[in-house]
Amino acid sequence: MKSISLLVSLLILMGGVIRPAKAQVPYLRIYSSDKYDRSCITCPPLNTLVHLYVVLEGWTEPFSAIDFTIDYGEGLYWAWDDLAYPDGTVTIGYSPTGIAIAWGTCCLPDPSSGETLVLKPVVLGTPWCVPNTPVKVKGYGYGTPAIEKPYPTVVRYPDLTEVSVYGLDSYICPPIAVEPTTWGAVKALYRR
Repeated sequence: MKSISLLVSLLILMGGVIRPAKAQVPYLRIYSSDKYDRSCITCPPLNTLVHLYVVLEGWTEPFSAIDFTIDYGEGLYWAWDDLAYPDGTVTIGYSPTGIAIAWGTCCLPDPSSGETLVLKPVVLGTPWCVPNTPVKVKGYGYGTPAIEKPYPTVVRYPDLTEVSVYGLDSYICPPIAVEPTTWGAVKALYRR
């Protein structure tokens, strides 16, 4: 009897210590900050060029290639693509119509952190930038039936197996309303 109660109390104690690991599904997402903390994209000022950051997350195995398409929607005008790792890189296509990026064995990206920057597209602010418009990461060649893939894909290294990953949507942020005020007016809000 004592051994059973000891076993039960150990299991209860261990239940508070042991936590199940979360399953991490690899995905591609676009950020507007180089710290990868803003998936909400602010409308760039009219005729201003800004970088976006396409990041592969939840993937920690070596990889040698990736392909995807970005639907920038109505609000952002794509200007060009800057490569995250230009040395030893070969690309086919462009991000709005489908881009494939491959790295030579000398220059493979390091995915060990689980966040790997793969592309830095440059976009231009337009007068049609509408809040809450999605900016979508899709499969390679989206909209072109002859080459279209349903999801972005990563080529695992060294076995060269093609693996599908999810493309997560980002959105154009609504503007934040601000109103000029004084510190005294703010403090007055909290007086009783």
